[in-house]
Amino acid sequence: MNEKKKLIIALIVGITIFSSLCVESPKNISTPVTQTPQEKPPPAVMTPLPPEHYIKLFIRYFNERNVTELYDLFSEEVRLNHSIEELEAALKFAEDRNITIVKWKILGSRFAPGNVTVKVTIKDSKLVNKTIVIPVVYKSFKRDSIISFCGYINDWIIDDILNQNSNQQRQTSARFDGFSSEIIIPELTAGLTQHRIWLKPGEIKNTSFVIYSKKEGIAKLEVYKIKSGGYEIEGPKEIKIRIEPSELKVKPNKWCKFKITLSISSDICREGNYSEGKVTCKSYEIIFRLNFDGKMVEDTLKVLIAQYPIPGWSGLGNPVTHHPTNIKLKAGESAEINFTLYSRESPPGIAKLKAYPVKEMYSKERIPMPEGLSVEVMPLGYMISPHNVYTWKIRVSTSPNLPAGKYVLCLQLNSTAAIGWSWITVDVTK
Repeated sequence: MNEKKKLIIALIVGITIFSSLCVESPKNISTPVTQTPQEKPPPAVMTPLPPEHYIKLFIRYFNERNVTELYDLFSEEVRLNHSIEELEAALKFAEDRNITIVKWKILGSRFAPGNVTVKVTIKDSKLVNKTIVIPVVYKSFKRDSIISFCGYINDWIIDDILNQNSNQQRQTSARFDGFSSEIIIPELTAGLTQHRIWLKPGEIKNTSFVIYSKKEGIAKLEVYKIKSGGYEIEGPKEIKIRIEPSELKVKPNKWCKFKITLSISSDICREGNYSEGKVTCKSYEIIFRLNFDGKMVEDTLKVLIAQYPIPGWSGLGNPVTHHPTNIKLKAGESAEINFTLYSRESPPGIAKLKAYPVKEMYSKERIPMPEGLSVEVMPLGYMISPHNVYTWKIRVSTSPNLPAGKYVLCLQLNSTAAIGWSWITVDVTK
């Protein structure tokens, strides 16, 4: 009996507790709460490495002759004017003469970005102390909500190192092993960095229009004309052209650029049998016009739209050079010839010419200048623009004691378009 009472009591208590759990109290009814979205914290900013770090890297890579790493240390502006092939040739020259930086010291602040004055001791055939100004600039980039900075060297200081003149500053007419140090820079240089672009249907590509001026001002770039088949046409719907920015503030003695984006419709071509695919279906000439400081500069972009490229088409506008291939003179005489560059579709930038002796025709390996023979190239270079002509003077001088014979000179042209070599023979008689 007691067992039955206990069971009944337990059932009553259990039912009571279960019922209390199933009934919601008004006090426990929760109302939705609208949360105010929290503001994202500002990105963390990393402290940039001091200029001293990048100068250390420069000296290390220079002494190691590490072309790739050293070239990457230069800013985009410097790389626009100097090719990696030019750096490779300079390091080869340094290696041949065993030129190394054996000691260096920063004069002034080690931490402030900008121009850093460095005193270096360069070992060649002797020790030479020089003071070089090295501009270090910083470019920011964002990754995972962190803003970091990377430093770059903003001047082509290679010439300052290889010019073994102990003067504190280079003279405009100074000579360095076969060329002068003068570069001719006009008031305004401008043009496209590419003059021929091949796009597949539906593709998007970018190019640039750059400007370098000795004055500051506002530059505007526009699509002036579009031609197809030699005739001017209205802007075609299947091609879109975007120019950024709409106006550009040009700083003196600095490269500035407009970004040009080309977008092509995907259904522009028709079927054919060229290269086992689609035929060359459309080609345009887009003429851009720059307005800066009351001056107009026009340049033409040739656009080929096809599934496959036409072999050789991209190189039709390559620069061309012309010069005599032989000089005849008697020992003790001098002679002068012209070296002419037709820039054609070269991008704007610096073109430098130098001459040095080699053992035989078509060799690029420099040998010591024969005693009694000297070569001077004037000027060192030009800041070139597309569709122009530039002329260097090459003066060959001999002493009466120079042995008769044939001497070979290699002419090396470095430009933003390419690096090229040609040769001349010097026939010396008594």
